[in-house]
Amino acid sequence: MKRAACLGLLLLGLSASAQPSPTGQTGLVGQGFSNGAAIWLHPTLLGQSLVLTANQGAGLQTYDMAGNLVEVLAGLVVNVDVRFNVNLGGVPTDVVAVANPGITGVSLYSVSANTRQLSSLGAVLTTQVPSGVALYVDANGALSVFVVTSSAGVLQYTLSLAGSSLAGTLARTLTVGNGAEGAVADDLNHVVYVATDTFGISSYPADATASTTGTLVDTVGGTGHLTSPVKGLALYQASAGGGYLLASNSGASAYNVYRRGTNAYVTQFSLVAGDGGLDAPVNAIGIAVANRGLGSAYPTGLFVVQDTAAFNYKYVPWGAIASSTGLAVDTAFDPRGATPGFDGGVDAGQKGDGGGGNICPPPCSGTPPPGNGGLNACGCSGIDGTAAALAGWALALICRRKTR
Repeated sequence: MKRAACLGLLLLGLSASAQPSPTGQTGLVGQGFSNGAAIWLHPTLLGQSLVLTANQGAGLQTYDMAGNLVEVLAGLVVNVDVRFNVNLGGVPTDVVAVANPGITGVSLYSVSANTRQLSSLGAVLTTQVPSGVALYVDANGALSVFVVTSSAGVLQYTLSLAGSSLAGTLARTLTVGNGAEGAVADDLNHVVYVATDTFGISSYPADATASTTGTLVDTVGGTGHLTSPVKGLALYQASAGGGYLLASNSGASAYNVYRRGTNAYVTQFSLVAGDGGLDAPVNAIGIAVANRGLGSAYPTGLFVVQDTAAFNYKYVPWGAIASSTGLAVDTAFDPRGATPGFDGGVDAGQKGDGGGGNICPPPCSGTPPPGNGGLNACGCSGIDGTAAALAGWALALICRRKTR
């Protein structure tokens, strides 16, 4: 084998474990306070999906996969979340919730797949100023919203259709530490996660009638893996209940990963500057993630992270993060088909059965284990970051022998 060929193979093996970096970004989202983002998945054309951002100075903004501005809805907003195919009066509806301190409440919208425009579903006025928001759908298909406040805990409102709008009823209050902002709900496991700046991450039963007792996931300092302040949370969903809880470990300029379901700490990763002048995000607060391939630019999924220095959001291919950490890439599971109480359940079923989409389309075969670190782009077993490193070592050894 020629030396040049060996070098090419060696670089190929090593490139799989390079540190991830942004490959795209939104325009300026404004210099106001912002706690979060969300990703709306188009039901049929994934490349037409949208990144939703909430900014206290610029309002609710939506961006396409190239980072181009699509729509702006004015408002003093700070956080956003989305749920797909929610049963509203028998009509499957994509619902967006926006934490809106300007009205001391939550603004609610639907998303049209035809126009990619948002339409108002009304608002729920809350008893405290919101700093974060998370939507949740229980096993019966009932919709509720968790409203995070900085000093008064987390308020859970059940939502019901009243005419053409959604009305909210306060169901309970979760006691959390001061400085809470980030939150995300896991519909499958019926839990909601809340992050507080100086304490860490806790989980709580998400059903409106459940216990209000929380469980510690990870803590700041001591034996924990977090550095204050702890900010945004996001959920990477995969087949068979697999996936990860992601946390913006802002104090460490890093992102923590926990096993979905068990909450076990998995790893931590950081981002570096990308090509074309794309700097690494600074002091990230809001994050969002999508497991689905979002067109040619992000075929292995997308991680969106706020850059508070550049006043925008950076786009990072999930596959690059997976390659550097050994995390799963599962683009087969469809979160749009995982809303309970409407389409037959939250299972990771086969395509067309009302479940979670095609787990392993041809030419792959077999069902991947939950959370497996070696899933490839079609949801089946493939190379991960550790394997890439070993492959690089093996190639180096082969080249050394062949070129003597």
